[in-house]
Amino acid sequence: MHTHARFLFSPLSTPQLDVVDQRGVRRSITTSNHQSVARVMPKTCSLPLSLTDGWNYVCIDVADLQSRSFGVRHAKTTGLRVRARCCLWRVFFQSTPLAYTELPDSLSGLLTQ
Repeated sequence: MHTHARFLFSPLSTPQLDVVDQRGVRRSITTSNHQSVARVMPKTCSLPLSLTDGWNYVCIDVADLQSRSFGVRHAKTTGLRVRARCCLWRVFFQSTPLAYTELPDSLSGLLTQ
């Protein structure tokens, strides 16, 4: 499962994914552009996120990230919160990774990469 988000840069952007593993344990994965060090605790993971001025295209491999961070298999994503003063263009989930140029027009939007 991959999460794609395209949003306008904000000085403080914090997307947070709420996930459940194969045993039913709830965990959260937070990415933030105001931190530079990864922190992993039993039920939470905080990772740095690098954004530039203008529109940013972010693709997160949720299953791989959950496996690497917590050593468990991904079962489902139960929530997504974006804490920021920003504009979101599109946020969607997909089962296989695609580059931005491979997305259908309905998902890529009108803006250029």
